[in-house]
Amino acid sequence: MLLWSLVYLAPLKRRVRSWLPNIESVLADRDGSILASQFTVQQYKDHNASGDTVLETQLDNGGNMLMIRGRIVDRLKVLGSESRSLGDARIVQTLMNRKNLQRMLRQRYQWLEECLAIAKTTSIAKNEEAFQNALLGDFLVNKEVYQSLEVVRSEFSTQIRLYKAMAYENDHGRWLTAVMASMSLKSSHLLESMIVEKLHRRFGRTKNGRIGWLPPIAMEGDFICVFDSMELPYAIRPAVDGRYLLVGECIIQGLMMGEAVELSGVVSETIVLE
Repeated sequence: MLLWSLVYLAPLKRRVRSWLPNIESVLADRDGSILASQFTVQQYKDHNASGDTVLETQLDNGGNMLMIRGRIVDRLKVLGSESRSLGDARIVQTLMNRKNLQRMLRQRYQWLEECLAIAKTTSIAKNEEAFQNALLGDFLVNKEVYQSLEVVRSEFSTQIRLYKAMAYENDHGRWLTAVMASMSLKSSHLLESMIVEKLHRRFGRTKNGRIGWLPPIAMEGDFICVFDSMELPYAIRPAVDGRYLLVGECIIQGLMMGEAVELSGVVSETIVLE
């Protein structure tokens, strides 16, 4: 459902139903950010989280609740900070001097540090590589500019080191050297683009050790659900009487290409969304 691509940016109280966005509210609340991410347009075509399942939905008599078949496969355990302000297009207006620019670069580096720290809490041995996979795991980019992405991977550790210098270096000469060195790397533009896109989400880890990108309004304790015939997993929140609230779409490593259908002990059930 492309309509659900508009849900993840909107607070629950600003929606008609948790599963039905208020279009006027979404347009009014953009705040300089992108309306729909690359996830919600291209990646709806690229991913197939639900495999060959068939969509089954039904509305209650009042049209207030949506009943849809799906599989609850995991639960959010750790969530990083909400950092959409760092991807706000209007931030450019404040970056005309080094002090403001370095403050933004420090916040950006702290966000990267937090993401890497979350990746380290998994059982994955190569946690930096795991975070790279989550950050760079864009199917379209992998398909169209595979060689460029390999350059990003090879220069990733160097870029992180330079980002740290750009964030904390007090000496203007050394700071400027770090900035120029970062910009001169072949990976600079592509890595920056992918970081900016991910700033509109929150990085997190699930109870079962999966990592990925969650809606900005996600909370620890939200469930991860793969609805039948849906291309992406979704975060849902327990409500009352066994019902749930739809939080929004996710990109979760290991759940993007039909793996949920094959999970042992996971069954399809009717999920009621308020």
